[in-house]
Amino acid sequence: MAERRERTISGVEVDGPMGQNSSGCGLLREFERLMANTYPNTVQSRDQKLGSQNSNELSSLFITMEYCAKGDLFDFLKHKVRGYLPANVANSVFNQILDGVQCIHEQAGMAHLDLKLENVLLSNDYQMKLCDLGFSQSAFGRLFQLAGTDGYKAPEIHKIAEGSLYEEEEDNHSSTESTGDNNTLRNAGYAGIQADIFSLGVILFTLHFGVPPFTEARLTDRFYKLLNFKGGAGNDRKSALKFFLKSHPSTKELFTNNMIDYELMDLITSLLAENPNERPSSIGEIRNHPYLLVQAMLTKKELSDSMRRIVERSEEQELIRAEMQRKSSN
Repeated sequence: MAERRERTISGVEVDGPMGQNSSGCGLLREFERLMANTYPNTVQSRDQKLGSQNSNELSSLFITMEYCAKGDLFDFLKHKVRGYLPANVANSVFNQILDGVQCIHEQAGMAHLDLKLENVLLSNDYQMKLCDLGFSQSAFGRLFQLAGTDGYKAPEIHKIAEGSLYEEEEDNHSSTESTGDNNTLRNAGYAGIQADIFSLGVILFTLHFGVPPFTEARLTDRFYKLLNFKGGAGNDRKSALKFFLKSHPSTKELFTNNMIDYELMDLITSLLAENPNERPSSIGEIRNHPYLLVQAMLTKKELSDSMRRIVERSEEQELIRAEMQRKSSN
């Protein structure tokens, strides 16, 4: 009989009652999401174990989830690919990530809020599995929490941290700040689904080009500013995109050799729009982008075989490098 292998992902000691501790609350929330989850491209929960210092308060929660033998997508790209994936593999990986996010958004009614390569696990047959639902919140209504990881975080979340995300209102009674022209400002919050869609743009760029598009989604970041250039005419924006492509370390050689797919870049820049209302409104709208509509996605078996070949080539190259180093040291 094959050995059943699973991975315990969470075991947090909590000072005081679990419900009074922020990390404990997130852990409880993650457990609840995992236990309710049956989606093929999200990680499955197998079991849980509660621990307590006494009979009246919960101090520990251990979640056991399905074993994802091949690690996470970040490590795969860094250590196995050492660069970017072939376009058909990148698109098929992204398609599975979209499947998982769509289930979280539409079936669970949640926004993930921490989508990143590190939170995409790889099963034994190289299928994508989204994990880490500790930040997840309702997909409906406005959110105000500071969630996510800086390189993937939507600009509106950065603005909340800076205290600069506001919208105008006419009702003085609901105001928190006055502008002097009888309009008022209040903290506007952000939409969780639109924040997730922004993170997907970072993931898609990295799958195709091997490195992130920018460091942070702030206009003080040179590359992010170029992607969101606010010129008065379409030609100005196209010029800014071309300058981004010939300046960014991952795209400049491709740009020089006229190897940039501008339909792909159109999709990426729409996902990374500074204004959430200018991004696709749903996973379905992303799938209907002209770039993805014409892509032939790999089947699960084809994707698994392609990923295995990538690993085999990486291991062969590692052996060659080791042998060359051994000979040079003799």
